[in-house]
Amino acid sequence: MIAKLVKITTLLSLGLFVICYGAYVKAGDAGKPGADLHKTHCFKCHGESGKGDGPAAKILKPKPTDWSDAEKMSKVKDEDLMKMIKEGGASVGKSKLMPAFKEKLSDDEIRQTVKFVRSFSSQK
Repeated sequence: MIAKLVKITTLLSLGLFVICYGAYVKAGDAGKPGADLHKTHCFKCHGESGKGDGPAAKILKPKPTDWSDAEKMSKVKDEDLMKMIKEGGASVGKSKLMPAFKEKLSDDEIRQTVKFVRSFSSQK
């Protein structure tokens, strides 16, 4: 019972933190397809540069994926990223804490987000 209360409290705290935290996009990213979507839906966990170090990541277990890791990202198919964003992390064997965005984002917006996510691992 106590473990369940702790889990619920943690998830509620995370939700409040995410709602209250003001996300932003780097000036160089403004106008890139997917940048605003990342700012709105991904930044809080995955961070400004996609390193999995967003403000909410401090309390998440497992930690969010580091999208800037070029070697790791080269092994991930766009279709898997699309499915992960659309249906949630658990749909591809990742964290069940990552929500599904199929009710919030169109397929085109999900494709834009995937393209933006890919930009993190191609930066030098």
